[in-house]
Amino acid sequence: MSVMTSLSPPVLEAFLSVLPEEYRQRVQKKPPEIQDAMAHQWQEDFETDAGPDSLNPEALTRSQNVVASKMAQRLVDSEDE
Repeated sequence: MSVMTSLSPPVLEAFLSVLPEEYRQRVQKKPPEIQDAMAHQWQEDFETDAGPDSLNPEALTRSQNVVASKMAQRLVDSEDE
């Protein structure tokens, strides 16, 4: 049962957690549905690369974290073009 809460979904949290502060602020200025779409796009791209642990930043290696962050930043940049 999914209850809508004010907490952001784990995908969005994970997405925001890998972004540098400046990017995080850019994402948070967007409408929630855009944030959500971006987070899910990032998750799909990154899961292809990293496997199912992609939503658990603690489980990622340093290099996976760098990849996750770069992928996320590219998404934000292309969204802003």
